[in-house]
Amino acid sequence: RNWLFIGALHALPVAAIAGGTTRADWLAFAVLYPASCVGIGMGLHRYFAHRSFRTSRAFQLALAVFAGTAFTDPIGFAGKHRLHHRHSDTPADVHSPGMGFWSCWFGSLVDDGCDETAVRAMTPDLARYPELVWLRRYFWVPGVAVGALTWGLGGFSMFAVAFCGSRVLMLN
Repeated sequence: RNWLFIGALHALPVAAIAGGTTRADWLAFAVLYPASCVGIGMGLHRYFAHRSFRTSRAFQLALAVFAGTAFTDPIGFAGKHRLHHRHSDTPADVHSPGMGFWSCWFGSLVDDGCDETAVRAMTPDLARYPELVWLRRYFWVPGVAVGALTWGLGGFSMFAVAFCGSRVLMLN
């Protein structure tokens, strides 16, 4: 089921480009792609998983929401990433290159082998923020909201190019 979602996410931008796109589609892509990259790279990875810098609670929430547009959440990502570092390149590593291409690429997104108890044990620092706990439970809300917004503003081609295309490029 998850592989179908990943496949559709990759196919929709190709279909939109084949069918014709507009300048507005690409302008929306130019806004959404950097925002989601900031949410994932700077937010989820550097800030939430590694706690590499300090910021305000408001900017912390902005990073979490930007990341959430890619259907993920800070508590889940940080917990899994911290477990990955704890078990790097062992059989318990959820996305070790030793487990093959699929596992270290998208496989860990759809079958990470982590249960909620293990994730929570790694993230007590994040679980103290009710807004992050809410995003853990309703991780899909930011992604659905931005996807719907792009569809509402520009129809299928904007949704496929700006929303789906920016997520495909960011994930790959």
